[in-house]
Amino acid sequence: MNGGGYAPVAAARRQRPMPADRLTSNSNETGLLINVIRSLTSSVSEDQREVEKSRLEKGYKESGALIDRLVKSKFLFRHSIVNTVQVMKIGAGIDESNEGDTTHLKQLMQLLSSQFDSASQKHAEFGVLVEKQLGRNDVLTSFWRSAQSAIEVVVSEHLDINPLLEKQNMMGSVGRKQLFRFENTACAAPNTTSSSHQAKAVICKPSAYNIKVIFPILSRLMETTEKNINDSPCELRRFMHSFVMRVFVERVKGELASRIEGALRGGEAVRISSNKKILPSCEKVLTLCKDIHDLIISLELYADRFAALWILVLTDYFKNMTDVYEKMTPKTSDPSMPSSESAPTRCQKISAAWTADDDISRLLMSLPNWHTASMSPMTPAVESEQDVGERNKKESEILIGNLGHQAQNSLNENNLITDMNDIKMFASLHESLRWFSDEIRELVYSLPAPVKLMLDTCMVQVQLKDGQMIDNNSVPSAIEDCVRRLESIADSCLLLLHIEIRVHCFFHLAPLVKYRNTSSNNEVDPEVVALGKDLHQFHDNLKDVLSPSKLSYVFDGLGHLCASLFIHYSQFMPRLTEAAKKRVCRNVWGVQQRLSRITNRRESDLDRARAFFDLLLDNTPDGILAIVPEKRSLFSATELNYLLALSVRSDKTLSNQPGALEKRQSILNSILSK
Repeated sequence: MNGGGYAPVAAARRQRPMPADRLTSNSNETGLLINVIRSLTSSVSEDQREVEKSRLEKGYKESGALIDRLVKSKFLFRHSIVNTVQVMKIGAGIDESNEGDTTHLKQLMQLLSSQFDSASQKHAEFGVLVEKQLGRNDVLTSFWRSAQSAIEVVVSEHLDINPLLEKQNMMGSVGRKQLFRFENTACAAPNTTSSSHQAKAVICKPSAYNIKVIFPILSRLMETTEKNINDSPCELRRFMHSFVMRVFVERVKGELASRIEGALRGGEAVRISSNKKILPSCEKVLTLCKDIHDLIISLELYADRFAALWILVLTDYFKNMTDVYEKMTPKTSDPSMPSSESAPTRCQKISAAWTADDDISRLLMSLPNWHTASMSPMTPAVESEQDVGERNKKESEILIGNLGHQAQNSLNENNLITDMNDIKMFASLHESLRWFSDEIRELVYSLPAPVKLMLDTCMVQVQLKDGQMIDNNSVPSAIEDCVRRLESIADSCLLLLHIEIRVHCFFHLAPLVKYRNTSSNNEVDPEVVALGKDLHQFHDNLKDVLSPSKLSYVFDGLGHLCASLFIHYSQFMPRLTEAAKKRVCRNVWGVQQRLSRITNRRESDLDRARAFFDLLLDNTPDGILAIVPEKRSLFSATELNYLLALSVRSDKTLSNQPGALEKRQSILNSILSK
């Protein structure tokens, strides 16, 4: 008391009185304990020892009750945690207008973990004294059991769950309590049993996904608890296991299903972004996979559960992309099939049919130009035109051998892809799936070694779109299998584009063999103009989507193919007048000019085709035979035979002489055999 008869305020706070019975009990028990211990050591009489022993047993029971109140007091734990949260909020400037985040939650759990470790050490020291004086050794165990309950409350409030429900589930209770609280939602029902009036030690918005940042800290706490109480699994681990397995995994699964449905619903799967070459749907699915990847790393103990969800997402995405590709490349080949305005019928395209043919696609993918595109995914190798021509020579022969005759007789516009939106979609699909596959592999590669080891021993079963089952695959193998299947769709898209633009070349150049009245002007034929337009449309739609090496794969070799087509179709050309010969030369030059504007190369293979027809202008059939020795390196024996035959057909005299062609072919073969 001061002079005015009042105790200072600070002193009053420091000397906060305890309830009278608690003070009395504490004083009596302490004094009793000391006196009895002194009596037991100093008493001589056996009767006196028995009396003191009885007093000691009574004092032990009362002191034990006091120790239990000290060690097991949930109020003290709760009060300490609430104070810690309040101090952190003040330090971080968190209030109603400035909500905390998971960073603050992580800091809180780290601080609480440190406080529990420190308190555990003090209780361990206190437990040694209690064991010596009272013979009981449960102080530290009691502390950690109470600590678990306190941690459960903090975790429950931040995960927005009711811990009582989890405990009842583990005990087999049939009582029903609200697991997720929705008091703040617009559709919340009134809840008279809500505990919102109680003080909550919440430092950020409650969410089940907060488990990601706190689970590693909780894992260490669970290990520490089990070590101290010599009991595994501890109550906290059972609680967390129940939450993760019964609540969180199912909740994540449901949300993933909803998100992937939203990403792929309706036209979202094939919607092309105006300023990106990657499909937005692909980016959204990758975001889902990254979220699962974070869960696998954050909750390593449940990596197999979340990896299974990973495979489900990849499998669903593969099924969706397969549907997209199949709708764009229907197997029906009858263009006369009825269609409606809302769902026009697509007929199968030659490029799609060839891509779907395992033998043809395998052959085309075995050629050097495919490997060149695959080996340098971003920047194409610097090659000479001669190298490009040699690389594509074999492919030109294959295409002409398989499509040359059809192009003359039955190839029509229905066999072509003329909608440039489809062309751009195939390109976007290729780049998106290739990018997606690389990103998924990187996510798998970045998993911690212990997680990889766990997943390697976890076998899964995967059901594909066609009902095919893949059994006994490890998780990484199953993920890689899904990735390869997506890459297969990507490769099919690129191969289809490569074939499609070449089918356009066949379609436009094949009609040039037909006889037509040749005008005296210097214009090229309409087919050449149409081909140039198609080539420019392809380039305009692909240049901003395909990577440089893939764009080169589509356009490289077109000059060699067109030159080979001009020469190949010469065998079907009728008698050429001088004007017709010039027309053919103009057409070759027209194709070369239009293609050069796109590739920024001379396309010197077309120089060879022009030289082929120039020989018709400057030489008679016998004159051609005379210059064969110096031209044989430029043309093959078959091509020289085409040239000689066309020259004879175009000669007014020799074209009507029986045996004129055969005689000169015999001479040609003789020259070539030398």
